[in-house]
Amino acid sequence: MKEKLAHKLELASFVLYMYVLFKIVLFKFNPISPGYLWAELLRSVRNPQDVGWRVHAGNLVPFEEISRTVHVMTPHGFVNVAGNVAIFLPFGVFLGLLSRNGISLFGALICSFGLSFCFESAQAVFAIGRFDVDDMILNSAGGLLGCIGYRLLAANPFRGRTNREQGGRTRAPYDTARPTPDRAANGTGDSPPIAAALTGAAQGRLFAAEARDAHT
Repeated sequence: MKEKLAHKLELASFVLYMYVLFKIVLFKFNPISPGYLWAELLRSVRNPQDVGWRVHAGNLVPFEEISRTVHVMTPHGFVNVAGNVAIFLPFGVFLGLLSRNGISLFGALICSFGLSFCFESAQAVFAIGRFDVDDMILNSAGGLLGCIGYRLLAANPFRGRTNREQGGRTRAPYDTARPTPDRAANGTGDSPPIAAALTGAAQGRLFAAEARDAHT
């Protein structure tokens, strides 16, 4: 029951994250207008050359915008680069969290790149942004880092140490729950200290009996 509830919460969180991601990447925090999207889609279908023009007007050279931003670092440029990485970090975490059989790092990279490519293509189709190959590179890096972070947290290095500490505990020197063969042969299931005390008492009674016989 708890596992099903946790899985539902994970799915709900993923849906909420995807909504926020769509709103940030495609609409830049502006209201989502289905009517506008439909009108732009029809316009792109009637004039597909416009889509091609928007793609070619963007950045098709890998690392061009990234290198330019690094060489001339401005607050806006830093936010753009860091933001494109950070916004896909949760996506990598969700990939590791929701995949039943686990996902490889290469698989996480491909999924992140594919989702980013869909976003960039949508910006060209709906005329709501600029197609940029560097954005896809940064988004893919963010998804990969998120998946790596999830795997590191899921590994939980303290768990293995705790198990080793528990496994390494020594048993109590005497086990009172199960008699040893020696104690079973003596007819007693007591631990050795108790057996020794009983033996001492028996010897004391024997000495007392011998003393009485000597006096008589």
